[in-house]
Amino acid sequence: MWANWRISIAGFLASALVVAQPARPDYGSINDEALIVSIISLIANGPAYDGKAVRVVGAFRIEFEGDALCLDGESLRHRVHANCISLGVDPRALGTTREALASLNERYVLVEGTFRVEEKGHISVNVAGGLDPVSRVFPREDPP
Repeated sequence: MWANWRISIAGFLASALVVAQPARPDYGSINDEALIVSIISLIANGPAYDGKAVRVVGAFRIEFEGDALCLDGESLRHRVHANCISLGVDPRALGTTREALASLNERYVLVEGTFRVEEKGHISVNVAGGLDPVSRVFPREDPP
């Protein structure tokens, strides 16, 4: 009897935790044919992915003329552009607003889009290319 009672309590607590967790926003749509690649692969072998749909994870930032996905948070914060790719983000195409996307700044996100070697962003900084258009943005971690 006590075993059933403990199982019931554990089940209740587990379901309460699941209900209490807010859903992470998933902007855009999943492309099942996107190649799963690392940002390192895109930086080192950009021409091999040129024109292809890719799915990549990195540190995210949306800002005026500086939308980027970087290898890590340090590269993002210190603007080590060689460790980043630019992003061609159209919030309307993702079904959201620029402000909602900016709430993901400095977080690790999964991004899908078409990789283009010649896409250097607005300022043409030393980046290996970019995703343009971005078709999906999904946070990989909960906010701090």
